[in-house]
Amino acid sequence: MMGQIAILGASGMIGSAIAKELNDNGHTLRTLGRSSSNQRLLDLYNPDAIETSVFEGCDTLIHAAGVIDEDFKTSSREGFLKGTYAAKKIAEAAFDAG
Repeated sequence: MMGQIAILGASGMIGSAIAKELNDNGHTLRTLGRSSSNQRLLDLYNPDAIETSVFEGCDTLIHAAGVIDEDFKTSSREGFLKGTYAAKKIAEAAFDAG
């Protein structure tokens, strides 16, 4: 039996299509992100606060949260960190959760 699939970016264009396909095929999803519409909070703008616990019980991770133009308009540093350092922290936390 497959465990939950953790998905970041389920409210975006690509992530929502992935989530719909997985839901339609009977998979159990755990949505992660900043908005209250997600099941668990995970803020890519605060990667040092990413906790291993958000991935516990999941056996698959789909990272479909993209860096958008607005991220760089606000702060090029923050946009870059969201796409690089935050991705690294997500992978480390997911790995540590098993």
